[in-house]
Amino acid sequence: MMVSYLYQLKFDTPVHFGTIEAGDGLESVVYTYESDRLFSSLCCELAENGDSNKILDLVGAADSGKLILSDLFPFAKVDGDCRLYIPKPVLSIERNESDEIRSYTEACKASVAKKTNKKLEFIRVSKVDEYIQSLKSNRAFTEDDDFGASWLTEQVSCRGDKPLPYYVGTFVFAKNTGLYGIIQGEERIVQRSLDLLEQLGLSGIGGKRSSGYGKFRFHDDPFILDEEPPYDDAIELKRRMDDKTAQWHMNMSLLIPDIGDIDDIKKGFYSLKKRSGFVSSLGFGYVHKRHDIYGIASGSCFRNQPAGKVAAMRTDTGHDVYRNGKALYLGVNA
Repeated sequence: MMVSYLYQLKFDTPVHFGTIEAGDGLESVVYTYESDRLFSSLCCELAENGDSNKILDLVGAADSGKLILSDLFPFAKVDGDCRLYIPKPVLSIERNESDEIRSYTEACKASVAKKTNKKLEFIRVSKVDEYIQSLKSNRAFTEDDDFGASWLTEQVSCRGDKPLPYYVGTFVFAKNTGLYGIIQGEERIVQRSLDLLEQLGLSGIGGKRSSGYGKFRFHDDPFILDEEPPYDDAIELKRRMDDKTAQWHMNMSLLIPDIGDIDDIKKGFYSLKKRSGFVSSLGFGYVHKRHDIYGIASGSCFRNQPAGKVAAMRTDTGHDVYRNGKALYLGVNA
């Protein structure tokens, strides 16, 4: 039986979710965590425990569609309610004919609205339709997205002859905020993955874990979305996930398309994310570079639901590196 669980993570320490692959340095951070990185973190946790067979089981479950993860997106608790945020849809929206710009003043307002909407990263899942309408009518859409604060932390590298200072960017979540995710699959596999995720919280996710960053715990007990979710945004999220007749389907995970998905990808709107870096393997005494790969970022929209794949990228040493590119979707009408 396939089930969908929603879980919320409360971070007890700052996080370092870097953007080095985008050409930034250690100073640059974001406050969300992609599904492929989360899957890799789960695999690394199993590797640290010496459970190599369980890694293959986890990869096999993901590859067969029996385990699908969403990205980790922000949530906020406000006055007893829980607000769930999703990426703004990557779509080209046509303006309403009745809202055509007829004066210089209207053109200035439209320009300001366009810039405001462009800066926006996340919207409440219950305000997707409102956001779409604001694009159609040249109105600025505002959203309360204060989830915490970014900080620069000074550290010292003692590897060379002289100690050298450097800066690391961190993000500290506000008191009533954190990240949530969706995990979908067979009940037995989902439960084991949630147990592993809870264990992972002691090790942490993201970068600079040796400095104590990225540690978390479940904010509340994970709950099944199909069984009367406890708040309105969760109900709306489930409704959109079940909407198979929507005009567009927005992915909630990093998508690595299979060859059969290419036609659907070409007909959609999407943005790309580069994946590169280094692999530190327990079986080797050194760190080696892994091959680069590009995925499709969450928020991209397609007419259908490309399934994606788990990419097995073999390094020069013959060591497989798995990149999970299976995607979850929710419906968007525009």
